[in-house]
Amino acid sequence: MGVKERIALVTSDSAKLPFKEETFDTVVSFLALQDIRKTMGSEGVLATVAEACRIVKKDGTIAMADDSFPSCRPKGDKGMLFDAIKYHWHSLLPSTEEIIEHMERNGISKIKVLSYDPEESLSPKDAERELRLSVEWMKPFGVEVDFEGFWKEVSQIVKDQGRVFNQVILLLGTKA
Repeated sequence: MGVKERIALVTSDSAKLPFKEETFDTVVSFLALQDIRKTMGSEGVLATVAEACRIVKKDGTIAMADDSFPSCRPKGDKGMLFDAIKYHWHSLLPSTEEIIEHMERNGISKIKVLSYDPEESLSPKDAERELRLSVEWMKPFGVEVDFEGFWKEVSQIVKDQGRVFNQVILLLGTKA
């Protein structure tokens, strides 16, 4: 039996998952919370976290990683682009402390906060192209970005430094 026969793809609202309580051994979210924030706001992020906690089995693991927590902001001038993107794209997540508190209220314990700095960046030309494409990628989700207003704010930063990628934070916990 191949992988295709063992995996089912389910599309649903992340805040109302179609699974019974304590269904999965592990629940993983990688760079999804920022998109949930764009379309459903911070309330949607917290509802999604609660759903992840609900569907993971006792002694199961939850792993939630993203690069849009406030603590992911690059240091100094490099963080100015982070600030502008999060503002214009409406994608800044609640703090890791708030998410952890929400996880704990929903039965998750032994939460570890791990971080990874990719230490990668894009050239100015590639950064501008990626940012322009990101505006188009958000349209199907109902997120409209005023790129010209955004670009007025950040074009000099991008021309000077390109784009530095944010730190990724992983919240890793176990259901008690």
